[in-house]
Amino acid sequence: MAVMSEESTTRPRVFSSAGLALVSAALFGASTPLAKLLLRDIDPWMLAGVLYLGTGVGLLGLKLLSTLAGVGARPESRLRRAD
Repeated sequence: MAVMSEESTTRPRVFSSAGLALVSAALFGASTPLAKLLLRDIDPWMLAGVLYLGTGVGLLGLKLLSTLAGVGARPESRLRRAD
């Protein structure tokens, strides 16, 4: 039975999971009222579409930056018959 080394299972943690969850919840809660203030005469469906589009563009940007910087998920090892 192969044992994984500690180096292969740990990553540097910049933020805790709970902290990230709280920040994302606060940003989510603030996004719609702030967007509604900026875009007063917009249909709610259009506002939702704009918010989702902005989220997608932001995530795409983060993915591109992490790929260019060489930071990101490492590929997992393949399963062997012995596993």
